[in-house]
Amino acid sequence: MNSLFQLAINYSFFFFNFSLFIYYLCALKIRTMLTLKYITENFDDAVARLNKKHFDGREILSKVVELDSDRKATQTRLDGILNQIKVQSGKVGELMKKGMQAEAVKIREEVASLKAQTAELDKRMSSDIEQITNLLLTVPNIPNDTAITKKLAIDPPMA
Repeated sequence: MNSLFQLAINYSFFFFNFSLFIYYLCALKIRTMLTLKYITENFDDAVARLNKKHFDGREILSKVVELDSDRKATQTRLDGILNQIKVQSGKVGELMKKGMQAEAVKIREEVASLKAQTAELDKRMSSDIEQITNLLLTVPNIPNDTAITKKLAIDPPMA
């Protein structure tokens, strides 16, 4: 019984120290994984930190930012079309209650064309997300701010 109690104390001590370590890392804002948010907010810093690993990521990261802005624009258009579909569908119900079937059929056709547009925009957005993911998989993690840039053996000597 006494050893079980001691074991519980040891585990609680371990988890307390581990949680303090995680809190410390979060407080220092140590970033090693390159996220889309970090790239868009700190583009130049991300490129500079990747240069410490001798990785020229300016072209790839700019393509990622471009694809992300395209994805956001597509999402905005998609949301607008979905809102139009919702409004038009409500009108169809009202027109059917009033007995205006011809006008309701016209609105249904408009809704059908809008739904076709949403399918196209959905495919485009999925394609953008897939391209962003594939590009980010080619980029290494960024080093910590305190990392020192080391010269490679192939670097020419400094004059």
